[in-house]
Formats: sequence, C-alpha cells, structure tokens
Amino acid sequence: MIKEMLFKNFEIHKYFRVKLDPHITSLIGPSDIGKSSTLRGLEWLTTNKYDGKADSFIQDESKPAFVGIKTDNGSVSRKKGKGINIYKLNGQVLEAFGAGVPDEVQEFLRMTKLNFQSQFDAPYWFHISPGEVSKQLNQIVDLEIIDNSLSKLKSKVGIKNTEVKLSQGRLNEAETILNQMAFMKPMMKEYMRLEKLELAVEKKGSHINSLALSIKGIERGALKAEALRKAHSGGSRLMKIANRWEDKAGEVENLSILVKDLEKNMAVSEAVIPNIKPLISITNKWVKAKQFCDGLSKHITEIISEKETGCQREKELSSKEKKLKKIMGKTCPLCGVMIKS
Repeated sequence: MIKEMLFKNFEIHKYFRVKLDPHITSLIGPSDIGKSSTLRGLEWLTTNKYDGKADSFIQDESKPAFVGIKTDNGSVSRKKGKGINIYKLNGQVLEAFGAGVPDEVQEFLRMTKLNFQSQFDAPYWFHISPGEVSKQLNQIVDLEIIDNSLSKLKSKVGIKNTEVKLSQGRLNEAETILNQMAFMKPMMKEYMRLEKLELAVEKKGSHINSLALSIKGIERGALKAEALRKAHSGGSRLMKIANRWEDKAGEVENLSILVKDLEKNMAVSEAVIPNIKPLISITNKWVKAKQFCDGLSKHITEIISEKETGCQREKELSSKEKKLKKIMGKTCPLCGVMIKS
C-alpha cells in the first residue's frame, strides 16, 4: 500500500508531498493546480511512460524531475534530467533499463497502465469485450497461476479424501477389533485381583517364615531350659553333699579335740615311761585319724568347689528361666494354652 508520494520539478509541482489515507484519499481543488499531475507522475514512475512530448514534464530544465513513493515494504523513486536517468529501489540505484521499467521495480510495485484511469476514460472494463477483460485481468492477477493452484488443490483434496476414506476404513477395523477384545477388560480386572492376592500370599509366606524362626528359637530355648533343669538337679545334689560336709566338719572338729588330747597324753608319756602298748595303739589310732582328716579335708574342698559351681549354675538357671518366660509370654505360641507360673 502506498503511504506517501513526493514530486519535485514535475510539471506544475516544484515540490509537493502528499500522505495517503489507508482507505481513500481525495485530491480536491480548482483546475490547473496539479491534481492530474500527481496521477501522471505516479503513472510515469510505475510504467516509465509519459503521454506527451518527451521530457516535457520537466519544469526547470536545469534540474532533474523527481517522483518517489513510500510503501509498507520500502521506497522507490524515478529521477530524470540532464545527465541523469535512474530508478532507485530501497536505496539501490538502477540504470540502463531502456524504455521499460527495471524488473526489480516492476516486481516491487506490481502496477501497470491498467491500474490508472483518467477523468476522460470510459468506465473501467465496461467498454471492452469479455475476452479483453479476461486478458487484462490475467495481466493483473495471473489467472494461469490461479488455475494451476486450483488444479493442484483439487488433486490434493482428492488425495486427502482418499486418505480419509482409508483412515475411516482402518478406524472401522480398529473399532471392530476393539469390540472383539471387550472381554479383555474383565480379564484385566481379574488379573489385577490375582496380582494383589499373590502379593498378599507373599506377605503371609514371609510372616510364616518369621513364625517358623520364632518356633525354632523357642525349641532351642526349651532345650536350654531342660539343660538348666538338669543343672539345677545337679545343684540340689551338691547342696545335699554340702550338708553332709557340714556334718563331717563337726566330726573333724571332734577329732581335732581328740588329737589335742592325744598330744597332751604324749607329752605326759615322755615324762614317765609307762607301758607303751596303749601308747602305740593310741598312736596308730591317731595316724588313722590324721589320714581320715586329710581325706576328709580334701573331700570338703571338693564339696566347697562343687557348691560354688552349683550356686553359679543356679543363678544362670534362674536368669535363663526369666528370659524364657519373657520370650514365651503367658501363652504358649504352639498350642495357645496359658502357662502357669
């Protein structure tokens, strides 16, 4: 879209700038003030043709004539005078273009003589034949391109319609298969239920293994308890031996008194020599008593050692029984019967 036009030294215009409205621009004024000159200047710029004597549009021959426009996409201008004849497109100078318009400018403007109508021209296209209208319309919009585009579009639409039909057929087949596979939905639900059951069974199996280990531990505890009971029984036997030791200790004490008496009697016998037969008999008895005392002392030492061992085992038994009761609790894990204290 043309936004602005500038005329310098062209026909009546020494310098004239006009900004165009985006919709419609009207030039209004009395005759011979340059309204038509703007139209001729624009036509000269776009076609490089001027209806009149060559270069008669140059007002001051000492200066070149200039017509330029600005559009949405850039600018183009035409300058002609003594020693100069150029087009300028977006700052690029174009020369040696002959009587026509440079291809770059023609591509940029896309305007021909058909785009102009003077005040004395017949109504546009109403005075020519339909064939001529088609010919001129084709020059403007290139109907051949439209025909080719429509043909290609028609071909593509046909291809797409075929693809749509094929896709619809595949869709129908897929829907049929989907309907045939409807039984899979309840099967998937059943599969999910079985999978949950399998997980539950695995958890129960883990719990059962844990219980089996606990039962083995209880069995080992029961064996240890039995061993402790036997040890306790051995401790009771040792206690009896200890009691016997105490009795024997009393006897040893009595024997010690007798030995002292014998020693006194031996001292007396040294002073007066009596009949030695009774003394020999007493001596033999003393030796036997001494041997008995030595054996008894050894036995007592063993009893004391066994007593200490028995006490130690009794403590261990008591500790193990407490641990066993703590492990087993008040109910037997095997039969569920309450355990009496």
